[in-house]
Amino acid sequence: QVYPAPTSASKTIASGFGLDEVVAGDEGSFSILSRDVYGNVRGPLGSNDAFQVVASHLEHTVFSTEDNATIPLAVYGSVVFNNRTNVHEVVFYPTVSGQYNLSVYFRVTDEIKEEIYGSPYLLTVHPADTYAEYCDAFGEGLSYGVAGSVMEVQIVTRDIYRNLRGVGGDFFTMRIINTAARVAYSGECVDEGNGNYS
Repeated sequence: QVYPAPTSASKTIASGFGLDEVVAGDEGSFSILSRDVYGNVRGPLGSNDAFQVVASHLEHTVFSTEDNATIPLAVYGSVVFNNRTNVHEVVFYPTVSGQYNLSVYFRVTDEIKEEIYGSPYLLTVHPADTYAEYCDAFGEGLSYGVAGSVMEVQIVTRDIYRNLRGVGGDFFTMRIINTAARVAYSGECVDEGNGNYS
């Protein structure tokens, strides 16, 4: 019986749709397959391997009181070994849209960690569906108008996590109601194709 050698970070691979893209608020998932330096699959022996998964936003930052510095917004993955398939399964839940560096580390020791083959991956988190309550509306037409003149209003769409949608395709209806005169007027909505409407 020839057993695999110890796990090698440079030969260990990850696979799954969650490495490339996910929708804000949805579950991102992928799997990690432990392999030794010769490319042999570690199988059940990989159950003792420790992995760390962190997605770092390329634009958004937060202030860390621990580091007393501004650091990239990070989302951490939960890693669990599946005894049936002999792979580590990763799940994570990002809520801020944009691009991330998704890093997968093999922990050689408590102090030493190495990125696996292909890491970091470029992850795109897409905005969720438009959420009406968090959309922004502004313009003079919201509070003032002159009879016979055009009243203009701008709408900027956001999802339930307040991410800018950035794409068109939504349908809005606009109505002005004069309760005293019991009349109503409908407006026209122009989709600008970038998440903005007028």
